[in-house]
Amino acid sequence: MLWGNIYYVYMARKLAYKEKRGDVCTMPYGINTPGAFAFIFVKIGRVPIAIVALIIGTALGWATSTNEAQDVRDASKLVKPYAPVFPVQGMFENMNRLGPYLSIIIPTGISIAIGTIQCVESAKRAGDFYPTREAMFADGVGTILASLFGSILGMTVYIGHPAYKRMGARQAYSVINCLAYAPLCFFGIIALFIRIIAVVAVNPVIIFIGLFMCAETLAITPPRHYIAFLLGLTPVVADWARGTIINGVAVAYLNVTLPNVDFAQNVTPHITDFSYHGLSNLAGGSLLQCILITAILMYMIDRKFIRGALWSFLAGLLSFFGLIHSSNLGILYKQTDDGWRFTVGYAMMILLFILCEIAQRWKWIEGPESEPDDLSSEEWHEWNRMQQSNKESQRF
Repeated sequence: MLWGNIYYVYMARKLAYKEKRGDVCTMPYGINTPGAFAFIFVKIGRVPIAIVALIIGTALGWATSTNEAQDVRDASKLVKPYAPVFPVQGMFENMNRLGPYLSIIIPTGISIAIGTIQCVESAKRAGDFYPTREAMFADGVGTILASLFGSILGMTVYIGHPAYKRMGARQAYSVINCLAYAPLCFFGIIALFIRIIAVVAVNPVIIFIGLFMCAETLAITPPRHYIAFLLGLTPVVADWARGTIINGVAVAYLNVTLPNVDFAQNVTPHITDFSYHGLSNLAGGSLLQCILITAILMYMIDRKFIRGALWSFLAGLLSFFGLIHSSNLGILYKQTDDGWRFTVGYAMMILLFILCEIAQRWKWIEGPESEPDDLSSEEWHEWNRMQQSNKESQRF
């Protein structure tokens, strides 16, 4: 938190000096929730609905005994100074246990990197042109520094720059954010907050934020891409469904059989029902699948067949090694494996894209779509400025 907030203030000051402007806003850095709250604050109105929901939900949680005073007393005992720790040795001792989690680690890292790029592009469209490479460097260094102190979370910029800028924020808010979080972390106050605030009040807010972000995304997405956007969400829904099935049945299974038999490891591999098998394939590497499915469908809709073929090739490659469509990592070439089957399927899509590209060059298929959303940020900014000027001229 200290590194990222200070470095992004430095980037903002450098940009302000370069462009001789005083309205440069620092990109928010750290935990995503404050930016989402700011986003809702600006979009919905001057009343912070999320804060009201938390207060009412927490009050109801205490009134219905969902929260217990004993938990708060136990958490209050944790409020004390904590010195930094450096568990570097412990990190490397467990490197051999990362294999089963690579299908989660890799797409999570990719999604964080993509998120940084999206936030930089969002800031550019709000008028602050930060260098993408430097932002990714800052996020990477911040994550490495955090891991050296034992953090399991990646540090990154998060959505909210346009909202903060519309509220009049510049650079000081980032320093205040940094100084506010430091005592929460160094004195264990976060654990106390978690026990005081009802979890049942937080979860609906998180869901609402997600839905609101989806709505905002659709608002700036060409209507023809809606189907790609919606289908791109299905892998995470399948992942949630699979996890719910496994966890729910596993608990019931432990109550009626030997407690040393693990349901997820010993029973689920023998489920041969086609519906569950398909659900499991759709859930494997869900984050990566979301990216791949959305990209392939978008380029298919836009008739940009070469790009669609490249994304299909990447999907086929990842399928063959079990990073998507599977819960097992490795070279999936055996008769009982599904990885090679999906690779063959994506290869067929590549062939289809190539045939469509040939047909397009022979003018048998309409040319690719082209819209302002295909422009770079600088070009889009100029295009948007011209649109605003045209609206002003039409008004008079």
